[in-house]
Amino acid sequence: MRVVGRIERGTFAVGSKSERLGAVYLRTENKRRFVLRRSGGNPHHDPEIEALEGRRVRADGIAHGHTFLFDAIEVLDDAEP
Repeated sequence: MRVVGRIERGTFAVGSKSERLGAVYLRTENKRRFVLRRSGGNPHHDPEIEALEGRRVRADGIAHGHTFLFDAIEVLDDAEP
């Protein structure tokens, strides 16, 4: 699966047992949100993903519910001012 969107940080899944504060997630162009996780990466803290906050990306991987497990990610533009 391929998704395109902007990397954001915030509270995710408010009120559920999966609620995460400060989660890094991808908001797709159709407003769907996925918590990002790199294949083989730490599911709770990944500095490489966190460094992409504010950038528009294209990612290839697999969606598992609200998590997107990606194999490849490409930055499409610079961070927003």
